[in-house]
Amino acid sequence: VRLLSETISTMPLMLYRSNGEGREVASNDPLYRILHDAPNADQTSVEFWEGVMMSLCLWGNAYALKEMIGRRVVALTPLNPQRVVVVREAGRRKYLCRNGVQTITYDEDEIFHVRGFGGGDMGLSTVEYARHTLGGAMATEDTVASLAAKGGRPAGVLTYEGTFKQGEREKMRSAVAEQMSSVNESGGIMVLE
Repeated sequence: VRLLSETISTMPLMLYRSNGEGREVASNDPLYRILHDAPNADQTSVEFWEGVMMSLCLWGNAYALKEMIGRRVVALTPLNPQRVVVVREAGRRKYLCRNGVQTITYDEDEIFHVRGFGGGDMGLSTVEYARHTLGGAMATEDTVASLAAKGGRPAGVLTYEGTFKQGEREKMRSAVAEQMSSVNESGGIMVLE
């Protein structure tokens, strides 16, 4: 997370405009100063984008309140992603931001929201996604190792004359397994008709 955040935040962020022949740097646009130099009075661009990248990695979303004078954005103030909930009302996103004991609701036009991968109203945390992926791989590895240690053989075979009705096979297996001490050390009991 630190490596990604520090690397991305030091890369130059430019604002471009179309000029008929392609594009040109829009250095005289008011947003250029906010995005490239300093998004607010307390942070440099590097500090702001480092926080955005950290939020994306850890929570999958980064939020900033658009500070406005009239219709012009004059600053971006970061919001703690752990205190923001995104909901939909009449097809528009609403942002519920907890500020201590108070919850303030913002419209989607008032929030600068960068979503991580995954799409939808909220992005997925890269770290959380990796944790689930690695957890699943580790559980699979443990199961395969356990099966290999037991040789893939059942502890025993129980035969039943006749045909099982629905659910009877499991009941029989459970009842016998409780009484056999070697079940945990082998592959279990095979119940056959």
